[in-house]
Amino acid sequence: MKHLSNLVLLFFLTRPIILIPVWGFSLFGYRLANDHGMVNQPFSFAHFGLLILFSISVAATYLLNQREDFSVDSDNGGYPLMVKSGISLQSVTIATTVLAIASVVLPLIFKSIPLTILSIISLAIGWLYSCKPTYFTGRPIMDFATNAIGFGGVAFAAGWFVGGGNLSFDLARSAIPYVLLMCAGSISSTLPDIEGDRMHNKITTAVKFGEDRAHIAAAFFLAGGSILGALNSDFAAVLCGVLASPFYLVHLLKPSQKSMELTYKAGGGFMMLVVAIAYPLFGIISLIVGLVTYFYFKLVHKVNYPSLLPDESKK
Repeated sequence: MKHLSNLVLLFFLTRPIILIPVWGFSLFGYRLANDHGMVNQPFSFAHFGLLILFSISVAATYLLNQREDFSVDSDNGGYPLMVKSGISLQSVTIATTVLAIASVVLPLIFKSIPLTILSIISLAIGWLYSCKPTYFTGRPIMDFATNAIGFGGVAFAAGWFVGGGNLSFDLARSAIPYVLLMCAGSISSTLPDIEGDRMHNKITTAVKFGEDRAHIAAAFFLAGGSILGALNSDFAAVLCGVLASPFYLVHLLKPSQKSMELTYKAGGGFMMLVVAIAYPLFGIISLIVGLVTYFYFKLVHKVNYPSLLPDESKK
């Protein structure tokens, strides 16, 4: 029973709910490969399955990141599951290794060499981001840049290739708006952790430049992604930026903890909603993942997800 409990815990430590944006950015790439006339078949479970295989590499990097940031997460807010669960770091290391190998080998079985290459790139970015001496997660500019390249570039490219696209200038041009949109979301997501990061000498962009200037930079990236989306005639990218903009404006004019969190939570949520409208299968699977995650945290750990506050009804 304990082994089963640990397996379930390891599953949620891969942060499946944060894999939803990975699939979302991949589907932006898939859609644009379609718009360029590279495929004619509709999106299917098979396509989504290939994207899931790629996302296993990202799940491995999430485990690695939590392992390396164990002490930092202990002093930040929220409910760091790896810290609170008491699971052995050896178990986490084994799971990370298994997932990393699987993300490289499984696409080969399905004869998808581009996805294998992208999985290797994803793992390399995760290592540079999480581990010393590079430790990009604790270095200004590099922290949000690696996130943006990982989501808006590598995950986007995974969808592009699954959609039948090839390595070309069109891929780079189509991905840039999403890289910029992810720059905005990545910077904003680090604002609530400034105090804990500073305590552990984790010099993120937000720590280095301060909350106000970091937020302004994020707003500029958001605007840039929208503008380049318009230049590409990419209505989805424009819509994502426009829907998130009010939350960035509110936090600029009347900053608060709630408005700070809404910049990336609501902004990211609207991006995924745009994808779900275009691809209902993605919406259904994302909803299932979200509900399973919510009930797991509520029933097992007695916290409300995504707020990660104590469940008052249990007191």
